[in-house]
Amino acid sequence: MIRFASRALFAILVFSLLIAYAAAQGAPTSEESAPNAKSDENKEQKKKDVQKQAAALLEQVVTESKSLSLPQNQILAEQTAFEMLWKRDRNRAKTLVADITARVIEMQNRAEADADSTRSSTVYQLRMQMIQLLGGLDARMALSFLQATRPSGGSHDSAERQLEYTLTNQVAANDSGMALELARKSLKEGLSFQLTSVYNALSQNNPDAADQLAEDIVSKLKSEDLTANRQAWYFAMNFLGQVAPQGSGGGGSGHARVAPGNNVTSAVGGGAGGGGGQSNPQVAKQLSDILVGAALSPNMSQDQLRGLAQYSDVLEEYAPNKAAQLQSQFAKVQQTSDPQVRSWEEFNKANSHGSVDESLAVASQASPDMRSGMYQQVAWKAASLGDFLRARQIVMDDIADPLQRTQMLREITKQAAFQAAGHGSFDLARELMQGYTPGEEHATVLAQLAHSAASRGQVKIARSMLEEARGLLDSRPENATQLNALLQVAQAYADVTPASGFQIVEGLIPQLNELISASAMLDGFTPYARSFESGEMLLKNGYVADSLVRPFTDTLATLAQADFGRAKALADSMQPPEARVLAHIALVKKMLVD
Repeated sequence: MIRFASRALFAILVFSLLIAYAAAQGAPTSEESAPNAKSDENKEQKKKDVQKQAAALLEQVVTESKSLSLPQNQILAEQTAFEMLWKRDRNRAKTLVADITARVIEMQNRAEADADSTRSSTVYQLRMQMIQLLGGLDARMALSFLQATRPSGGSHDSAERQLEYTLTNQVAANDSGMALELARKSLKEGLSFQLTSVYNALSQNNPDAADQLAEDIVSKLKSEDLTANRQAWYFAMNFLGQVAPQGSGGGGSGHARVAPGNNVTSAVGGGAGGGGGQSNPQVAKQLSDILVGAALSPNMSQDQLRGLAQYSDVLEEYAPNKAAQLQSQFAKVQQTSDPQVRSWEEFNKANSHGSVDESLAVASQASPDMRSGMYQQVAWKAASLGDFLRARQIVMDDIADPLQRTQMLREITKQAAFQAAGHGSFDLARELMQGYTPGEEHATVLAQLAHSAASRGQVKIARSMLEEARGLLDSRPENATQLNALLQVAQAYADVTPASGFQIVEGLIPQLNELISASAMLDGFTPYARSFESGEMLLKNGYVADSLVRPFTDTLATLAQADFGRAKALADSMQPPEARVLAHIALVKKMLVD
């Protein structure tokens, strides 16, 4: 570890000196001229031939789906076929939707009859996937699917509302009227932070509809007691960030504001205003009045007021006659707040708006038990600004935990290497990674750097980095991490030497088949989530499919762009049949969609 730290530090020093030079050079010229391409006519004919083969494989996927036993597996294969057929044969695609709907209903009924929460969760995920797929193609069909597959318990639970919001967001781009109708229906059930995403989507496509939704939201908020309904309180603050014009109240700092207590990722944008949706001063004024009225109530809790303080500049602009009272309330909260809370508030302010030195100064005044967390954030800030040497120094000086220190140093080294590569300095990026451990992570980074180099025409160095990465790995991986690293190297070879990538995956197929077979035998004896059901491998939400098979089939699909026939032959050699179906799905999607 000492050798790694000293070499990396030296390389970062070199990087600090050379980065300006690398940035000034502009895009590097290609080291190798591309091989003479075939005529456009031959290339076009080859593309047509491959697409014809892929279309034939799509028909095979449809046939294979019928041989699967598990309805969730059949649905997954049919979803792929539907997506491919939508532009080719719409009537046939709609028939597949009817088949999928029937299967989902069958699974839903069985889950309710058996009170099987695991199966219910699977059904919910399948419905979510289908709604996301249909919503971007045919909003009415998506709505029909949602209604047809709704559980007997009704449409008022949170899970069903989440599905409705998913659909609403999907259709906002193509059918704003339907999106507004669905949003209004959901609003009657209660406020949800998902409404801000709907507002954003409508803002982009139908500003009038967005304004109507905003007015409805304001009306709903006026009917709520924000001192008692915390979700409504935090929603109102977040929505104020959406509709207040950019720069309101001297804002526009570019930092997102998230209300304390809100664990839902909202689309609040920069500063007080600057959210993802369109600004609406009239609605901002109404929201400010609502928030100020609640804030000045004797029933308002201090922690809720503390969250509102970050919006003080906007509130002063839209409710100036209440500004003095608000500031008095904020001052009282500050005086009575927990010392650690005050310390973190001061640090967060400095770290968001100040320099690295200012952040360090605040962190140094904090209590010892808080300093480590603050110093970590300052180190990441320095790294994000490109000052990797300073970031390393902060970690070395101020992070006491050895494991934490090592992990941060490794991550900073990776960030430095990626930034060097971003400036075209691939030799420097490679030097930064020298001595990096563990080997599989080193190989993964080299594969990513090689892909970047190849995209810039630096094929020679890309190939050299991949050979180095390959040398760090055993051709027969001992765990999933090593397997995935080797697969990433194989994928990167698709950019420079596809034959080498094929060589890697060919060597892995026998081992992968063995692993799947062994996993099937052990599946019922392990404490982990099942990967098989009734002897059939789950194509999704099973460890074997998600962590072993799918990364392999994705790699195979990437290589298929260079030689589809060879990729299909390898897919056909996979065992059991469910693994072949996954491989065929990956090939079809890569050739006909990507």
